[in-house]
Amino acid sequence: VAGLDLFAQHPDRALVERALESVEFLVVQDVRRTETTDYASVVLPMTAPAETDGTYTNVSGIVQPLAQILRPLGQAKPVWRTMTELMLRLKPARPFIQARDVYEDLAARNPNFA
Repeated sequence: VAGLDLFAQHPDRALVERALESVEFLVVQDVRRTETTDYASVVLPMTAPAETDGTYTNVSGIVQPLAQILRPLGQAKPVWRTMTELMLRLKPARPFIQARDVYEDLAARNPNFA
């Protein structure tokens, strides 16, 4: 789970609790402690929107650009970088070096990012 508090987003609290309790191992990446991070086996620090380049897709599916204006604190990383590092550990492949690499890959696969 990355950057999302499931309890704040889903109306059925009991369903979210049952789902999270049924997971054997849960990795959460977020900018702050949430109810979802309380269920995590591992919590990874995530950059805030002002600390990263990239895009944000809102609830309406509209893709919006993000431009980094602040340096990330501590060991916080953007979600795309964390996912790339995890992916490379599981299955070595061509890494994404910067946010633009991710965006170009998404644009090639999804017209909403073109």
